[in-house]
Amino acid sequence: MVAHPSAPGKIVALHIRHGDAHPLDFQYRDAYIPTPHYTSAAQDLLATHFPGADGAAQRERSVVVVASDDPDVYTDDELAGAVRAQSVIRLAAHPAPREDGGSDERGMFRR
Repeated sequence: MVAHPSAPGKIVALHIRHGDAHPLDFQYRDAYIPTPHYTSAAQDLLATHFPGADGAAQRERSVVVVASDDPDVYTDDELAGAVRAQSVIRLAAHPAPREDGGSDERGMFRR
């Protein structure tokens, strides 16, 4: 995901949550917001940042990153060109504690 110097795009991140709650909107009270609503919003955002024919190359070079708690979202046809957030985001890892009993770079001591 490297921006092209002559026509850099944007990275649009979507978090599609299908967890323990449903939307408050009446039309979705017994379901979840459909995936096309998310993809349409992402395309609208890119069209706002890169309007008209001049922005077509930048819209094309833009990347959509998707995170979801529902594995079925990743197989949705609407998100065929999207990148899974798990492939580009890493959780921070702490270094192993020192064996000599001294503090590590975080100031933590081993017992």
